Amino acid sequence: MAHHQLRLAHFFSLLAIGAFGASCGSNDTSSGSSAPCTPANPTGSCSAGQTCVSGSCCSAPCGSQCCASGSVCVADNAGNRTCAQSCTSSSQCPPASPCCAVLANGNAACTANGVVTGQQCRCTGPTECAGGCCAPRTDVSGNPVGPFVCKPNDGQPYNCCFGATTCAGNFCCVADGSGNQFCSAPCTNNSNCGAAHCNLYNFSHTSCAGPAACGP
Repeated sequence: MAHHQLRLAHFFSLLAIGAFGASCGSNDTSSGSSAPCTPANPTGSCSAGQTCVSGSCCSAPCGSQCCASGSVCVADNAGNRTCAQSCTSSSQCPPASPCCAVLANGNAACTANGVVTGQQCRCTGPTECAGGCCAPRTDVSGNPVGPFVCKPNDGQPYNCCFGATTCAGNFCCVADGSGNQFCSAPCTNNSNCGAAHCNLYNFSHTSCAGPAACGP
C-alpha cells in the first residue's frame, strides 16, 4: 500500500511541474507582439485604440510623448509635436502660452503666439483679444460657424465693427450678450446662412433692419 501511495504522489508531482512550466511559458515577454508593451518590448500589445509610447500603452500619443488627461497634441509650424493644455477660451491660458489656438482636428490648446500655422485664438469676449475684437470663425465657404476667435476690427464680413468702423457691403453690425460686435449678414431663416444659423441679435446700433442675422 505504501509503495502504491508513493507512485501516486510521484505522478501528481509530475503533473504539477508540467502545469507550472506551461504557465511560465504563457507569460514569456519574449513572445513578440503578444507580450505586454514595455521599454524592452516596444512592439508589445496594447488595448484597442492605444499605442505603445516609450514603453507604456498610450491613448493619446504625441510624438515620443503620451498626453495626459486635460492635454492635447499640438504640431507647430516646424512639424514638432508636443502636449499642451486643452482649452475652450484664451482666458484659461497662462501668460507664457496666452492663445487658445484652434487646431486642425477641432480641438484647442494653449500655445505661444505664432506656434500654429494660421493660428486663431479662441475667445468669449473682446477683452481676451489684443485688438479688442472677438468674432465668429468662418468655414471655407465663409459661413460663421464658430467658435469665436480674435479677429481684426476692420468691418469685413464676420470681423468686428467697434467705434467708427462700418461694415462692408450689405453686412450689418450686430451685438451679442457677451459684448461682441461684428459684421453679419441679415437673415430670415437658417437657409440664408449656409452651415450657420439665423440668430437674434441686438440691432440697436446699426442701420440694418433686425433682429436676425447669421452666426454660430
